[in-house]
Amino acid sequence: MDPDYNRLKDLAQSSPEEFEKERITIINELIQLHHNASRAQGSQWRIDMETTKAKTSLGACVRLSSLMWDEFYKLEDELHRLLREIKLAKAIPVLRENKTSDKTATIIPFIRNDSTNA
Repeated sequence: MDPDYNRLKDLAQSSPEEFEKERITIINELIQLHHNASRAQGSQWRIDMETTKAKTSLGACVRLSSLMWDEFYKLEDELHRLLREIKLAKAIPVLRENKTSDKTATIIPFIRNDSTNA
């Protein structure tokens, strides 16, 4: 499927209702191609709800931009969490290595001198 931009642009100008039907059809076809179609459908539902809440096209654009930034920051937070886990996982063998060292030491007994009472 390769939507023709010029055709869709002309359709949006000449017949907004037909354009909307075509837009929904294209989106649904793309969602069905997605490896996780139910998640893609959920994302599209959120997009549709944000668009519906907006009073103007510009308002919809702002709402969708905000939605995308929110999702970006969630992904960024998850990336940093995973990087911390990887860093910790790499540090654990070093900690274990230090704990199971083959170094030995001689223990010197502490001799208490009972003659001095403080």
